Amino acid sequence: MIRPILNKLNRPSNFKIKDITISYTNGNEYVYQMGSAGFEPQEYIGYYYKTKSGHVYLGNDPTTTPRVALSNAPKSFFEEKNKRYFLLSRSSFDRHGYPEYFYPSPTLDQYKVGVFTRYFVKKINESTIIEVSKDSAAKYNNRNREGINSFLWNRCQLTWTISGPIKSAREVNKRVVEEKEKEMTGILNYLSDLDELHEERPILNLQKQTKTYEDGEVIHPNLPVAYGYPQKQGQNCANCAFNKNNACTMWQANIRANFWCGRWKKINY
Repeated sequence: MIRPILNKLNRPSNFKIKDITISYTNGNEYVYQMGSAGFEPQEYIGYYYKTKSGHVYLGNDPTTTPRVALSNAPKSFFEEKNKRYFLLSRSSFDRHGYPEYFYPSPTLDQYKVGVFTRYFVKKINESTIIEVSKDSAAKYNNRNREGINSFLWNRCQLTWTISGPIKSAREVNKRVVEEKEKEMTGILNYLSDLDELHEERPILNLQKQTKTYEDGEVIHPNLPVAYGYPQKQGQNCANCAFNKNNACTMWQANIRANFWCGRWKKINY
């Protein structure tokens, strides 16, 4: 049975019907208290009404007393891992943000060195892998600070070869990625283009320039430098898991079915 915790905000009072708004919530919005203050707040799904003063109560009948107050919970409350932390510390994770996708553009100095570091995060218990910038990777934390929530994402970094004989670069990158696969499952498929960003790739010179298809249509600027005709047999945008009706969910851009990029991912039927 739900027993309200009476306080100044939910003690019975007289409401004017014209000042009441009745609504419905599907969850991820309000919580209520079960029993005494020592009990955990519970997510509420159902009808609720709101007063002119902004107070929110459970149900759709404002004449029912005692009233059960609803309160907004931080978004982290509705994530199981964060909820446990929230209930213990009463701290939320609302300062965390979703990882921002980053596509690296090596500098001339990095090409001279021949390698540079790449950073990745993967959603825990999911297949989502996102490449992030060095700054974003540095803000990875579990203390409700700006950055990536380490309770929800795993992180790794690797050294990527971009200079020297291209065949050797592929071999080195393959060994690196195969080793990282033990740490982050799926990274081997994610980095399937083993000479991506290499200095010998002629398409590199087109970076940051407006590119068009042969018929003159402008290629979406979100698409990577290596977006072009397939370089691997049997792989193209038409059979890529990121393709949703000729729109790439990885790059958030329109694509053509007969093209390809290094982020090609096999469809799991």
